[in-house]
Amino acid sequence: DEHHGRLSARMADGGAANLWQELWADARRIPAHQQPLLFDHSAEAEKALHYLEGLPPHVLFASLLPTVFLVAYERLYRQPIVHRMPVLR
Repeated sequence: DEHHGRLSARMADGGAANLWQELWADARRIPAHQQPLLFDHSAEAEKALHYLEGLPPHVLFASLLPTVFLVAYERLYRQPIVHRMPVLR
């Protein structure tokens, strides 16, 4: 329960020797803004860019081609003239 600092019914179930209850009781109460980050956005972005830099151009192109075709199709389909042409409906 977020307002009273209690475990949910699922986590509290299991009797007096419940592991979650023990962990909850022993955990330090630290506000979220003072806790260390669980995910380093900069490091993960750096990894992604490093991976992309190592890809051969033909692999990158082959991976992006379906998306490029889909974007092109969507753009063309949204043009008003398409809906006036019976062949393209």
